[in-house]
Amino acid sequence: MFSSGDSVTLSIPEDVRKDIQAQGTGYTRFAALARACRVSSPAELEQATELYRAAREKERAIDAVRTSITKPMLEAKRNADEFFAGALKPLRDGMAVLKMKIDQYGAENQARRVEQMRTAAAALASGTIPTAIVEAPAQVEGVSLRQEWAFEVTDPALVERGLCSPDPEKIAHVLKAYQPHETPHPIPGVRVFLRGKSVIR
Repeated sequence: MFSSGDSVTLSIPEDVRKDIQAQGTGYTRFAALARACRVSSPAELEQATELYRAAREKERAIDAVRTSITKPMLEAKRNADEFFAGALKPLRDGMAVLKMKIDQYGAENQARRVEQMRTAAAALASGTIPTAIVEAPAQVEGVSLRQEWAFEVTDPALVERGLCSPDPEKIAHVLKAYQPHETPHPIPGVRVFLRGKSVIR
């Protein structure tokens, strides 16, 4: 078993480690050159495209090495997660049920106390001496029972706009129905514009 002080060392062959570190230094310069690169003519477009293709091949090669190392690790993690889930899932399910019941009791206890205090206050206001006893707050050592506001959306159409967020995926889906030569139907509050998108094979 691992203790809290144990650590898992990533096993990367030394030759691979040195090679990737060296490439990282070189590709840092490549990224700087890419940012400084200007594409404003057919010749520059061709040059940028070739640079991109060469970089993509390097990316694929590096990613293949990375995957050869991480794939077994991810598989081991999945297997470990599935194994420990046999104990953790029912344990966490039971904890969630207990937590829900503790929260529910705390809320009911506070609600009763509030109602009892209101009754006592009403009695005092009418000139009567309250006789009902206000229930003591629920207390257990190490447990803090408190209340907070929660919510449940019952009708999304009635929620005020200020509490809603536009859905970028839905907007993009609407725009996909239009070709570049077509003018999309206006969407209030949204600026629609054409932008370049390249597919490099």
